[in-house]
Amino acid sequence: MMVALLLSGFFVQSRPWIKWLSVLFILPWAVPSIPTILSIRFMLNPEWGIINTIIFDLTGNDGPNWLNDPSLALCLAILVHIWKSLPFWTLILIAARPGDPGPAL
Repeated sequence: MMVALLLSGFFVQSRPWIKWLSVLFILPWAVPSIPTILSIRFMLNPEWGIINTIIFDLTGNDGPNWLNDPSLALCLAILVHIWKSLPFWTLILIAARPGDPGPAL
């Protein structure tokens, strides 16, 4: 929630490139969940996934079995959930900013 609050303050600025960046930022929230989950599962495949292929190309070692290790799978599920819901909460907080009177002096 704190990250969404900070991002909402960033995206409220009136610069033209920030509007384009906000469109790219909201994209994960706008894409349906099932294709997102399937593509992430494809990337994390231990045998032929893109992430393990990059790890093997850079180090020569096989990457971890991402989804069969319980602690690693839980961390990845949390990260994907945050990545998927962060644009929504940022958008909610951007919408709430005009009604915020700010600190009282």
